[in-house]
Amino acid sequence: MDLPVADSWARIAAWLTANSPTAAECVLPPVPPEAVNRVAAEFDGHLPADLLRWWQCMGGVTTDTAVAFVLPPGYLPYPPDEALLAWRQGLALMSESGTDADAGGVAGAGGTAFDRRFLPIATDTCGQMLYLDLRSGDLYGCVMEWDPESPNPGCPMWPNVAAMLADTAAAMTDSIPALSEHAERMRRLGLWCDPATVMVDSDGTIEWE
Repeated sequence: MDLPVADSWARIAAWLTANSPTAAECVLPPVPPEAVNRVAAEFDGHLPADLLRWWQCMGGVTTDTAVAFVLPPGYLPYPPDEALLAWRQGLALMSESGTDADAGGVAGAGGTAFDRRFLPIATDTCGQMLYLDLRSGDLYGCVMEWDPESPNPGCPMWPNVAAMLADTAAAMTDSIPALSEHAERMRRLGLWCDPATVMVDSDGTIEWE
């Protein structure tokens, strides 16, 4: 069973404070409800409950930093307003390329289009994102990785935000490699992927290897 979101985030925050104060300072405070409501309004007023609990714990990180890669395998959590901006940019790219952003499919399915039901939640600052797949289906709310240069194989990284945070907390505080289950699922598809272990450089930068 996944740990409660608040417990997982508390473990992550404590680890950041102890091991990378520079990264800890990049974590933003919880956002006001209206910021979350602006995001929810684009998704029929509904967002996964574990995402809402996470944003009640923190408001993302300062995404112009190259230090606080809090989420494996190297992502900065978006503040809600920046998540919304990234979502709009993804739809704009689909429009410019003539790609249908309502191509259908169920949550967790692969493809090459950025669907309007994909909600970005983190960035690697180089074009890739983590997003929640808010299409309908058993995997509603799963965490996927968006790479504009590679087709999505249809293999969720985590089933939900709560699992993502529990996995991250375990990697930081218990030295258990993150993404182990995802790596195994990818291997079954014949695709390469390794679990991720966390380390901190001398300047406080969080690295996942």
